Amino acid sequence: MSVVTTATIRGLVSQKGYYIAVRALNRAGWSELSPYLELTAGRLPSPPPKAPALIKSSASQIQFSWTPTTDVGGASKIDAYKIYANRNTLIATVSPQTLSYTFSTVTEGTSYLISISAVSVIGEGA
Repeated sequence: MSVVTTATIRGLVSQKGYYIAVRALNRAGWSELSPYLELTAGRLPSPPPKAPALIKSSASQIQFSWTPTTDVGGASKIDAYKIYANRNTLIATVSPQTLSYTFSTVTEGTSYLISISAVSVIGEGA
C-alpha cells in the first residue's frame, strides 16, 4: 500500500460550504472518520483584461486603452485595474470605469511592456 497525504477535490461550487473528513485503510480495514473540517470553497481572482491597445505614443508618453474583463472570477465586481510596466513596476492603479491611461514618465528610446491586471475583493488577477 502507498501512503497518500494530500488530495485534490474538484468541482466545488464557489461560496458553498463543505465538510471534509478522512479515514485510513490498512490491512486491518478502515479507521474511524477524522473530525470534520468545515470550509467554504474559495473564489478565484479575475483574469486580466484583453491586451492593451496603443492609442498614440511620443518621446514623452504612451497612451493606451484596454477592453474590460467580462469574467469577474467569482467576485461581484472589479474594484480597480493595476497597470504595470515591464511586468513588475506598478505605474498606476485606476478605477474600474477607467479604460485608458497615459504613461507620461517614459524615457525616450526605451521599450516598455505594459500589462494590466484586474483587482477585486478576492485579490489581484494574473
